Amino acid sequence: MILVVDNHGFTTRILTHQLGAVHLVTAAELLAVDLDNYTHVVIGHGSAAVDLQPLHEAPNLPVLAIGAGYQHLAALYGHTETTSAKPVYGQPVAHHHCGAELFAGLPADLELISYHAWRLHRMDTDRFAIHATGDDDAVLAFRVQGTNHWGLHGDPAALQSMVGNAVINNFLALAPLAPTPPEPISPTTPRRQRYEVFTRSIVGELDTSATFATLQEDTSAAFWLDSASAHRGQGDLTVMGTNNGELSQTIRWNVTTNALDVVAGSDAHQLSGDVLDYLEAHLWEPTEVVDFDGFTGGWVGYLGYEAKQATVPGHQNRWEATTPDAYWIQPQTFLRYDHRERSTTLFSYHDPALLDTLEAALVFESSTVSGVPERADIAGQWRLSAAEYEDRVGRIQELLHAGTAAGICLTDTFSMDARGLDGLELYGRLRANNPAPYAGYLRFNTFDDSLEVLSASPEKYLSIDAAGTVESKPIKGTVARSSDPKQDAEVA
Repeated sequence: MILVVDNHGFTTRILTHQLGAVHLVTAAELLAVDLDNYTHVVIGHGSAAVDLQPLHEAPNLPVLAIGAGYQHLAALYGHTETTSAKPVYGQPVAHHHCGAELFAGLPADLELISYHAWRLHRMDTDRFAIHATGDDDAVLAFRVQGTNHWGLHGDPAALQSMVGNAVINNFLALAPLAPTPPEPISPTTPRRQRYEVFTRSIVGELDTSATFATLQEDTSAAFWLDSASAHRGQGDLTVMGTNNGELSQTIRWNVTTNALDVVAGSDAHQLSGDVLDYLEAHLWEPTEVVDFDGFTGGWVGYLGYEAKQATVPGHQNRWEATTPDAYWIQPQTFLRYDHRERSTTLFSYHDPALLDTLEAALVFESSTVSGVPERADIAGQWRLSAAEYEDRVGRIQELLHAGTAAGICLTDTFSMDARGLDGLELYGRLRANNPAPYAGYLRFNTFDDSLEVLSASPEKYLSIDAAGTVESKPIKGTVARSSDPKQDAEVA
């Protein structure tokens, strides 16, 4: 088994996929780990402060420290001298190497992608064997003398790297890997409930806004995954549904108390446990494969930022959210509207009669075109003053130039008195003035908490289809690809 220490670097998950069978821990957990249980250790790149002292007791254990990790490893063995930091973010860096061990069989002057600004300089060769240097003579790869501990400036997990996998394989070859037996499946593992799915298709241009307004009436929870500006293969599908139906479930979760409030049909109860475990255990499956791409049933909702306490080992929240840390619906019935085909498909699990209820809510486009709502002045305030915001921008620039961070997203909160304001009407204004292919409106009032979520994004954060294909279409920090590699290189 391979131990991976997560330093809060964004390439760590890619790294674990490259390595295969791994045990992932946070930097804070390394002190409590028994290193005798592992064949290799990888210290990932990232901004966390990691204490590598336990590695002193395991000199023969193959250790690979990447990016910021290579700097931490050098410091562990007494070297702290670095070159001046230069902000880098995904840039190729030439590694002139010795052609052995980590670099066996690789081109003499290969490039690895770097996310780390600092480079080690003037290392004591009595303590460190230099295996790769940069154009500026900085040390980019080293082995600690008398140990199997390695530092590497470049990040082999970077998706742009052409040789990253080869470097990883060379590292794994430094010691034999014992096969990891598959974990036995517990005989008490519950099987998912299976229900027959009934569908009905109706052709016609749907008025999605009017349809949702009708559909969500007299329900305590509803969702509208809205393609308000479907175009160019983005946001072609709108999905909407409610918690209507005896099979439908709505859950609310508090990360601090681990309290799970559950309403399933007409039954309401409270449990204690992890929300992700509950979502997994109570996800239905159709009795037969549903021949549709995209959403064909499941959970719709959100996880708050504070849910990190349950998903990242060792993390403790510094504050509590005023809203639930998770809210989810599993609808028994829902509809999908295909904007390209101008066709609506109704879905119902277990009960075909509910298709009639769905169809009764459909409103099709008329010849009357509604006007765009006028922009309105809203009384409220930002959490940060203009001066405080500018101060934070300056601090971010300092961190970037110091090499402490590779990318920082500065956010703020706008607060206003929303009493008497219709959230769905406000969302209508949002989608009219700022239509987006990936927009949405969620309304939760199952537990009398009157929570609404309004969103509009041009980005597809992540989608995973039934075949396991992962797709992401970010916009911030990216430019469009062309068919000419030279043109791509010029704008990169």
